[in-house]
Amino acid sequence: MKVTIYLLLCSFMCCLGCSNSTETNLPDNNHTDTFFQPAQVLFIGNSHTNYNNGVSFHLRGFLNQADLPYTPVVEKMTMDGYTIQQHSENANTLAKMAERDWDIMVFQENTSEAANNPVDATIAIQELRFKVPNSETRLFLFMTWAYESMPGMLTTIKKTYEDTAPLVNGTIVPVGLAFQEIQNDPENLISLYDPDGIHPSLGGTFLASAMFYASIYEKDPRLNPYNADLTEEVAAYLKEKAYEVVQNYSE
Repeated sequence: MKVTIYLLLCSFMCCLGCSNSTETNLPDNNHTDTFFQPAQVLFIGNSHTNYNNGVSFHLRGFLNQADLPYTPVVEKMTMDGYTIQQHSENANTLAKMAERDWDIMVFQENTSEAANNPVDATIAIQELRFKVPNSETRLFLFMTWAYESMPGMLTTIKKTYEDTAPLVNGTIVPVGLAFQEIQNDPENLISLYDPDGIHPSLGGTFLASAMFYASIYEKDPRLNPYNADLTEEVAAYLKEKAYEVVQNYSE
């Protein structure tokens, strides 16, 4: 009887020791680093992304002033007039996508395609999304603006992006809505359009860059000194609008 009790006690102590050992080896979730660092960003689009040295160039301007704990890489793959479908079939684009484990990719559809062929645009964005090599890459969608002489285009452009975003788990950066708001602002200080009425002026590109700075990095562009050679007054106005539209759209 004493032997039986002794064996049971030893067995209990052994199990208790194993249990304690298992608990000791569990990871401490309170100290797990889950902070996402968008250190590598790739823009894919056309001349709307590429004008004025590119949205990527001016986003780097903001980031250079942001004192980040890492050095970001922000690059672009743009072809004038290209649609997302054309990018999806382009060997250079696919090679660029595979060049790094991009943290962020930004897709910018051809404005005319988004406005006039929304179903094709949605299918193309899904197809290109499927070709992103790194499953951890997060997708942002660059909602462009209506042509200056055709403001009604924005209704369909907006719908195209908003219909597509849930299908690709994408985050919309509503640059076109900011263009519209500024164009309708009686206190507007600057034209956002190039003289052709289609492409962005430097102010338009700067506005887009400020919005991506706010959206991707979740930082307030109003607190960043980067001005892209614009006057302090104009840059401050555009930063204010960029922050305002991003905040209102995400609510």
